[in-house]
Amino acid sequence: KTYTVNAIEKGAFMGKDTILDVTIPSGVTSVGEAAFYECDALEGVIYQSTLANWEKISFGDLNDSLDAGSVACTDGVINPWDGSYTKGSYDYILDSSDFTASLETYNGTASSVTLPGKVTRAGVSYKVIAAGRLFESNTTVKSVKLVTGIISYEGTFMGFSTLKKAELPAKTIYVGDDTFRSCSALTEIVSLGMTTVIGENAFRDCVSLTTLTLPDTLTTIGMNAFAGCTSLQQVTYKGTMAEWKKLVDAFGKTNLRLAALRAVCSDGTVQPSGTVSGNDTVTGNASVTGNSAAGGASTPASGAQTQMTLNGNAASAQPAQTGNAAAAGAQGNGTVSGQQNAQAAESAAGQQNTQDSGTVSGQQGAQAAGS
Repeated sequence: KTYTVNAIEKGAFMGKDTILDVTIPSGVTSVGEAAFYECDALEGVIYQSTLANWEKISFGDLNDSLDAGSVACTDGVINPWDGSYTKGSYDYILDSSDFTASLETYNGTASSVTLPGKVTRAGVSYKVIAAGRLFESNTTVKSVKLVTGIISYEGTFMGFSTLKKAELPAKTIYVGDDTFRSCSALTEIVSLGMTTVIGENAFRDCVSLTTLTLPDTLTTIGMNAFAGCTSLQQVTYKGTMAEWKKLVDAFGKTNLRLAALRAVCSDGTVQPSGTVSGNDTVTGNASVTGNSAAGGASTPASGAQTQMTLNGNAASAQPAQTGNAAAAGAQGNGTVSGQQNAQAAESAAGQQNTQDSGTVSGQQGAQAAGS
């Protein structure tokens, strides 16, 4: 026999400090005194009805645990969470302004990982769009499968000493500072997606890199992006010879190796216009302006709406991004309406978007980790 729940009695879950979230049916009209008192781990409520109906529920005293968390209704979210959040093996920064998240740290010990496409907190889903310095202190990961929703990388694979081949998802638009820095075994970059910005030191000291494909969407190259890439002699550039020459003219002074590269372009091959001997690292001011491959301004702020910050440090050449999580640790207040929210708390690991994914792997030639 099925029973309809219309009330939660006094002290029903009092002191249950292991409850992370609770689902309250739409038929509930009252919550008794101290029903959720001292439920200190409670992150939020999944309410199976509307915001208006939630406001009609009669709440007894000593239910502060409910007030501290978020309430995910069918037509919006009350008090959505902003800031740092840890779930599973990952640390995140959540942004309730557009329900996006950035991956900050991987805390697991697996040798092969698939980055999550979203994370769910108390029934509220946040789409992962950025990855920070995930593996900076990790020694176990050998292969990483990427998801198409992550379009921005910042120092993500820095020092990944076993990485040999990388393919970023097709929708990638930003390869930020130090993303592949000191990946000493990296020999090939198959694709950088639709990247417009390559940040400072992005490929610095990738001493084994011999093959690199650059998209024709590229407009900005940060200082020393290819410094120390002593094995790199040729690149494949998806744009024209004229566009490649504009990139070299605009950013060659802060990337000495650019002029020394042979570029296979869509309409022919550009031979090297210079040579590099000894140390090719540029010191001094990293600010460079000039004409992009498309002939427009190449400064990173061009057309930007907001500036993304990862790990508390703003990149010097960052693109327009939503989902800025700079207010780490601050909890948001108020109501956000019209957002999809789950009827029950979901596992982020089970809800990943793996279409059009890319791979970085310590195994030469691997196209996908574990697939």
